[in-house]
Amino acid sequence: MKVIYSSYWGSYLAVVAASLHLGYIDFNEYNAESISALPLFNKIKNEDLGEMLFIGTDEKKRDVYVIGSKKTGNILEKAIKGIADIYGYRKDLVLFIDLNSHMNIFLCIGIFLTKRLGLSKTGTTIILKGVEWKYDVLKRIVQYVKSQPIYEVAKPGVAK
Repeated sequence: MKVIYSSYWGSYLAVVAASLHLGYIDFNEYNAESISALPLFNKIKNEDLGEMLFIGTDEKKRDVYVIGSKKTGNILEKAIKGIADIYGYRKDLVLFIDLNSHMNIFLCIGIFLTKRLGLSKTGTTIILKGVEWKYDVLKRIVQYVKSQPIYEVAKPGVAK
């Protein structure tokens, strides 16, 4: 089973959600330093958009990925599930979580400063404030995702 966290750049909310999911950062307490130290936080570039980046495997053996999808998360989810269907895989083998609806003004301004104006230090500080505002929401989303049942992968055309 695969879990894919998607957000505009894939570098902020998706990385934080995936890291919460895998226990790479403290689930109970927001910590800007540990978040900014995550390997992919603020590192995904324009040419990386649309590429699924493996983050790790959780305790239930689910592979966790992030992807930058700009504003196409819902389209991407349909495409991934459609491809699974074409190849005979169950659509529920992929949990796609589009986090774009959780963007806030701090994230938008911080990303603009970082990506468009090259003001990385100032932009990152503002982005971290935006992540802090959404930290409890991300925790609830991750709790929900982790509570979902695990489905076994069956080879296409093989009856269980």
